[in-house]
Amino acid sequence: MLRKSKVILTFTLALLICATSIISVLATNLNNNEAIIGSEDKPVQAAITKNLRLPMGTTVPKVNFNFVITPKTVDGVEFNPTEPNMPRLGALSGTPGIGTFTLSFSDTDEDPRTPIDDLVNVDSIMKETGNIFANVDFPHAGEFVYEITEEANTNSAIDAESNKNEWLSYSKAKYTITLYVADTKDGKSTYIYGLGARLTTKDDGEAVGDSESGKVDPTPGGYEDKYLFSQMIFANDYVKTNGPVDPENPDPMTESTLFVSKTVTGDFSNKLQLFDFKISLTLPSLIPNPPNYYRAYLVDSNGRVDDSYIAVSTTGETEFRLRDGQRLVFVDTPVGTGYMVEEIGSANYSPSLTVTTGGEKMDYAEREMGENFPSGPQLVGEPGNSAAFTNRRDTITPTGLNLNDLPFIGLIILGLGTLITFFVVKVRKRARNY
Repeated sequence: MLRKSKVILTFTLALLICATSIISVLATNLNNNEAIIGSEDKPVQAAITKNLRLPMGTTVPKVNFNFVITPKTVDGVEFNPTEPNMPRLGALSGTPGIGTFTLSFSDTDEDPRTPIDDLVNVDSIMKETGNIFANVDFPHAGEFVYEITEEANTNSAIDAESNKNEWLSYSKAKYTITLYVADTKDGKSTYIYGLGARLTTKDDGEAVGDSESGKVDPTPGGYEDKYLFSQMIFANDYVKTNGPVDPENPDPMTESTLFVSKTVTGDFSNKLQLFDFKISLTLPSLIPNPPNYYRAYLVDSNGRVDDSYIAVSTTGETEFRLRDGQRLVFVDTPVGTGYMVEEIGSANYSPSLTVTTGGEKMDYAEREMGENFPSGPQLVGEPGNSAAFTNRRDTITPTGLNLNDLPFIGLIILGLGTLITFFVVKVRKRARNY
C-alpha cells in the first residue's frame, strides 16, 4: 500500500513538473515577444497610433492615412487566402486577405499639440484607432501573425507634383503582431489571450537590427496607464509654404510669406536715409533638403526696386538696408521658420516695432534715440507675417547762433577788442622808454 502511494505521489509530481514546464515555455514564448497577457473577461486589445509632425504655427491639414493589415502565418504555416482560417481585419480594400484602417486629421485637430524637444520648431499631434481586433472572430485557437504597414500617397491634392507649396511624408514603418488565441471556457468561441508586437522597419525605411529589440506595447491608450497612446506608431511629416502660385515667378507685391518694412515719421525725418538691418533664419527640422538661402525682394510702393533678389542665408546673418516705404519681401519661407531681425540704431531717431504673426499683431515699446532694436525670436505663421520698424524724428536741437543775440555779441566783441588794443599800445610805449 505504501509503495502504491509513493507511485501515485511520484506520478502527480511528474505531472506538476510537466505542467509547470509547459506554462514556463508558453510564458517564455510570450515574454520573448514582449506579449501583453489578457483573460477571457478582458481580452487583449491593440490599436494603431498616428504621429503627425508639423512645424509650429502650421494649420493641421485635411488628410487621411490608411493602415494595411496583412495576414502572414497561422500556427507557423504561411497564410493561404483561399482558406478561411485567418480573419481579415478592418474594412476590405479589394485585395484578398488584406484589411485597412483609416485615421483622418483636419484643422479641428489643433489641440493638443506637443513640442518635440529634439527637433527645432516642430509640434506633434497624435491620434489613435480603436481596437483593431474589435468584433473579429477567429475560426480556431492558435498563433496568428499579421504585418501592419501604411499605404502611401493617399492624399492626392497634397501629393500632386503640381503642388509646390505642400509636402507630406508617408511612414515606411512595419510592425509584426503575433496573436495567441485561446478557446473560451465553454468552447463556443475564442478570445485573444496574448499579443506580442515588434517594429521590424523604422519610419525612414531602415530595418531594425538584431541588437535592437523593436518590441512595442500596442495597447489602446497605453498599458496600465504607462503611455498615453499605443506604441505601434506611424510618423508623418507635413510642411507648408504660403508662397506664390508660381514659385519660380513670384510677385512680391502681392505674394509674400514674410516681410520686413521701414517707415520714417516726424517733421525733421529724412525720407531718403538708408537704415541698416541684419536678419537670421532658423529652419524647422522637418524641411526636406533644406536650402542654403531663401529669396527676398526689395520693393517699395511702386514695385520692385531691383529685379534680382537678396539671398538670405539659412546658416548665418544677412545684412540689408531699407529706406522709408521699402520692404524686404520673402516669398518661400515655410510656416514654422524662425527668424530674428535687428535694426542698427541711427542717431537722432527713436525706433519702434510691430510684429505680425499669422495675422496677429504685437507692438513693442519705442526705444531710446539711437538704440539698436532686435526683434527677438519670431516665427513665420499662416498668412500675414511681418516685422514693421518705425523710426521717429520730431525735433532738431539747434546748435548754431541765434540772430536775436547778435547785438549783444557785437558789443562783447567790441569791448574785448578795445581792451586788447589798450594793452598792446601800453606795452609798446613802455618798450620805447627803455
